[in-house]
Amino acid sequence: MFCVQSTAAEQKAAAMKVAYLYYFSKFIIWPKDSFANTEHVNLCIGDVNKEVQYQLSTINNKKVKEYKLRVIHIGGIKENFNQEAIKEESSATQESLDLLNRCHIIFVSESMSQWFNENSERFPEYSLVVAEDEQVVNSVILLHMRGRKLSFEIDNELAVSKQLKISAKLLKLSRKRSEL
Repeated sequence: MFCVQSTAAEQKAAAMKVAYLYYFSKFIIWPKDSFANTEHVNLCIGDVNKEVQYQLSTINNKKVKEYKLRVIHIGGIKENFNQEAIKEESSATQESLDLLNRCHIIFVSESMSQWFNENSERFPEYSLVVAEDEQVVNSVILLHMRGRKLSFEIDNELAVSKQLKISAKLLKLSRKRSEL
């Protein structure tokens, strides 16, 4: 019975994380040039558990303003960024770089924190970085569990410096990262 409760709790947490990611996409305005040659708001995700993967499939292609939300899995890209691959500039590495250059939202799970910090300069400046670890560089939104509740904090100053506009409604629902 304990395993069932644990799984149910993990599923609920996964559903909440993905719901937050979807709603964040509705309350952010990116610079117009970030949508050149695309009809999507690209949500890039790295290594996530099966529950989160399933929940992400439920929001893929959902409408976000005049765009569609597209979930892009970047977890497998880590292997393409070893030093030899970068030096060789293989086609796989170039495809990975092209993919990373299209991320509007990047969800950095705890397991991706170190990799992201080492490769953060490869992502566009306008990317909204949503992280589970407060040590992630350039994270505008920090998601974390408070007891049994998922909450988030926003660094609006960083968002403004990235030319991102966050809805006042969303700002009201969060704590400011600078207050922590």
